Amino acid sequence: AETGMPLKLYRVGPGGDLADLDGRFAQTVGIEAGGALLLRPDGVIAWRATGPHADARAQLDAVMRRLTFRA
Repeated sequence: AETGMPLKLYRVGPGGDLADLDGRFAQTVGIEAGGALLLRPDGVIAWRATGPHADARAQLDAVMRRLTFRA
């Protein structure tokens, strides 16, 4: 189920959209390789996945429903 909310996706690190110049981004935000963050427009972390998820799309859909009170 889609939430219909537009999202911007950025990958951080080598080959990504944003550079991690000192290699500390993941550690600083509390994720591992394959992890993810969902940032609110004001820059506050709304949700984080510390590592990869078997069905990332389903996980993101569930998180978005919960965060938008549609669960």
